Amino acid sequence: MEGLAGSAGGTVLQGAAKKLVSQLLEVDQDQRITAQEALGHVWIAGNVASEKNLKEGVCAQIEKNFAKAKWRKAIRVTTFMQRLRALEPGTHPPMSLPEVTVEEPRPTEPPTTERPSEPAGPTEEKTQ
Repeated sequence: MEGLAGSAGGTVLQGAAKKLVSQLLEVDQDQRITAQEALGHVWIAGNVASEKNLKEGVCAQIEKNFAKAKWRKAIRVTTFMQRLRALEPGTHPPMSLPEVTVEEPRPTEPPTTERPSEPAGPTEEKTQ
């Protein structure tokens, strides 16, 4: 295809197209090219941007992007469904915990049978 990257001389013309677009999108109004200047640009005036060339290239790129989008969507849906199935009860083996043995604690000192001593000091008896 003439005028597209990959064809003979296409890289130069693609550069011209990029330059034209950047000149059209110039923020400073004094530096921006006019519509008349754009129509006289080599990319447009030289018939490089013919409808046929643009249509074929653009359609091919749209189809390519559409196919990529379909694949991405299919992958996202598949991933979502797998995650959803993993959350369903009974679809995965029950979680098991490691077996732990607990030994009876051994007393370090024999238990005492003595009662604690009573507090020192006078005790008051109640009389009635």
